[in-house]
Amino acid sequence: MEKKDVNIIRKQKSIALKSILGLSIIWIGVSCDKQSAEEMNGTLAVSTSEYRSDAISRLDLTVDGGKDTLYVFSSSDVNVVFQTGEPEDWVAVEKKEYMAQQGITRVILNVQPLADDFKIRSGILHVTGQEKYSGSFIKLSQGYESRFSEDFAWLRYGNGNPLDLVSGVLMDNWSPAQKQYNWTSTVAEGQSQAFVYGKNGYVQLGSDVVGTDLFSPIIPGITKDSILLLTFDAVSYISREGMSDGNLLTVNIIGAEFEDGGDSKVVELAHYDYGSALLVTKMWDNSKFSFRINKTKNNPTSSTLQVQFLTNTDIAVAENRVFLDNVAVYTVAEFKEKK
Repeated sequence: MEKKDVNIIRKQKSIALKSILGLSIIWIGVSCDKQSAEEMNGTLAVSTSEYRSDAISRLDLTVDGGKDTLYVFSSSDVNVVFQTGEPEDWVAVEKKEYMAQQGITRVILNVQPLADDFKIRSGILHVTGQEKYSGSFIKLSQGYESRFSEDFAWLRYGNGNPLDLVSGVLMDNWSPAQKQYNWTSTVAEGQSQAFVYGKNGYVQLGSDVVGTDLFSPIIPGITKDSILLLTFDAVSYISREGMSDGNLLTVNIIGAEFEDGGDSKVVELAHYDYGSALLVTKMWDNSKFSFRINKTKNNPTSSTLQVQFLTNTDIAVAENRVFLDNVAVYTVAEFKEKK
């Protein structure tokens, strides 16, 4: 073999060896970067306690709001930011304290309560450390999934003032489109129509001569639900002269039961402040009611329920006028499949 050919072969071997070494170095570098990122990610964890084993990726917050404490495991102090698509920032980072000896940052959150309804809302708690690649996203949620919600926004009779009893329109005279919302009522004995009145964004139950009831539409889709929550706003009538009606409202559940095992509850309602200059909006102060509902033991897989609202405890009782709004049913818990 000529010397020239030997040099060519040696040169090719050298190039091949350098290529292999180069690829090895690149592979090792990528592996190190990947390992470094994994290690750094592993150093940051968010927990509900001072134990790393309680690390979370999401947190369900109570509808009552209040303070919640989280613990971030990291090798240095962290930055915590809450982001949400809601109109208001309903979670605030009230305090953040890094405890160097434990390698923990204690974060205290101030959570706003759900006031108007219990419909679920969510956001992201973005936790980042000072090291490269260290970070965690914790999904925060509050409230429940809605099964049924009615605010009677499709009723537009009168100016909304509860003292104005003339402008209300009886259910029989509602438009065909309004009747298709499937709210129904019972005609009392001796009467020709039910005394349910459409007001401006809410309904009036009963009159000065007779009471009434109001049935919600049949609410479907609850087959997998084990615990539900019924909420509504209700307030009792009082005249501009300060003469107050009776203030009882009976709530009956069809297809489920209350927590105490019964299917009926009688509640006492507040009377609005008839002298308030902001009566149209202030009439609903202290009017919120909420009750947990369970499936009945003899029919745990029922797929529907219905709610009946009854003035006083008997449809024949007069002068127990009630104003009703914002009826909703939420899912609190579902049956878990047995493994």
